[in-house]
Amino acid sequence: MKSEETWIAFDRAEDFELEVPVVGVLTRERISNRLCWSLSNDLLGVYGVGETLEEAEEQFERSLYAAISIFCTCPEGELSPSALRLRRELEEHLHGVGERWFVPLLLSLTEKLFKAVCGQDRGHKPS
Repeated sequence: MKSEETWIAFDRAEDFELEVPVVGVLTRERISNRLCWSLSNDLLGVYGVGETLEEAEEQFERSLYAAISIFCTCPEGELSPSALRLRRELEEHLHGVGERWFVPLLLSLTEKLFKAVCGQDRGHKPS
């Protein structure tokens, strides 16, 4: 069961205050015959699932905290190229990057909104 997508912005992850909020896509899905809330940010690999919205939010925040703790405190020399890219993404949320983050985020949200409202990808004409 898939429904409309909604977004929730997180401006903190436990001890970490974020200059640029992390957006989680909120969906309601049936998992193992239970209706659950799911929050996800695929770019950062951060997820949370729970039977209540509060549980999903708590898991998402813990997952975000773990990602920041691991990737932003590990010495750069010990990280793979993909882990370094993830670290840079997370650091942008921690320290802010001015306007550079805004346009890609706006385009991404606009595309997701278009898909949710129209139920189709751009360029695909309904039959």
